[in-house]
Amino acid sequence: FWSRVSKTNDCWIWTGCVNVHGYGRMCFDGKQRLAHRIAWFLTHGKHPSLSILHVCDNPLCVNPAHLWEGT
Repeated sequence: FWSRVSKTNDCWIWTGCVNVHGYGRMCFDGKQRLAHRIAWFLTHGKHPSLSILHVCDNPLCVNPAHLWEGT
């Protein structure tokens, strides 16, 4: 996963496949998942129960510091 991320001082940009809405995606745990949700899982050790939102409003960002769980 992290090998497909280009880290900057701010956003960490997903460089792999992208869906029609501009969000990163990849197969993880046998399912197609959004890259920012995978980053959340890898950081927190659990799948999110709510939406994972971006503080930076960048759909390709997977920087855990920019992600929060909410509605």
